[in-house]
Amino acid sequence: MYKEFDYELIDFLTVYDWPGNIRELSNLIERLVVTVYQDKIGIDHLPKEYRSSEIVGRQTQLSLKEAVEDVERRLLRQAAKKYQNTYEIARALQTSQPTVVRKLKKYNIKVKNE
Repeated sequence: MYKEFDYELIDFLTVYDWPGNIRELSNLIERLVVTVYQDKIGIDHLPKEYRSSEIVGRQTQLSLKEAVEDVERRLLRQAAKKYQNTYEIARALQTSQPTVVRKLKKYNIKVKNE
């Protein structure tokens, strides 16, 4: 069996928050591969619950600045859950601690132990 994802779907898969973690992603991919008869799977093949996501509607309207901010926000949220303080986050993200503090404040993200 040969299946291919179009670029718009790949963009969605990388931007979506995945509250169910890797299992949710794995289940969705399996579902798409099994249920879509075409060789190329697109964003229009997503189940209704994913198509209603604001990410799908925003994808074509997303500016570079907004895309960068989305990625920053997601990385900082993940790091804030994983690390104990802003110094560890800065080390992990290979940036300065003042930059981490400024961006955490910008996105209103709290570090788990601070």
